[in-house]
Amino acid sequence: AEAGDGDAMAWLGSAALSGEGGAKDPVAARARFSRAADAGSAVGWRELGKMLEKGKGGPKDLDAARAAYEQAAELGADRYALNRLVKAFGLDFY
Repeated sequence: AEAGDGDAMAWLGSAALSGEGGAKDPVAARARFSRAADAGSAVGWRELGKMLEKGKGGPKDLDAARAAYEQAAELGADRYALNRLVKAFGLDFY
């Protein structure tokens, strides 16, 4: 993960969020999801979008959440990201 593997960093973000291996740390989770996204991980973008949409681990930012979901959808056609874009942000891809 530290060497730049985005999906591994996203896994570390999930572990920090759930408290696996230690105390729950949403701030660290959000930072790891951001690093995962920067490394090109669709999972990182999706999970960062969730954190931004809900205001977990930092301030709520719906514009940034939408952008994160768009990146996740572009990188991996992520179903969760596509559903959030349709349901939360009113975008229609069909």
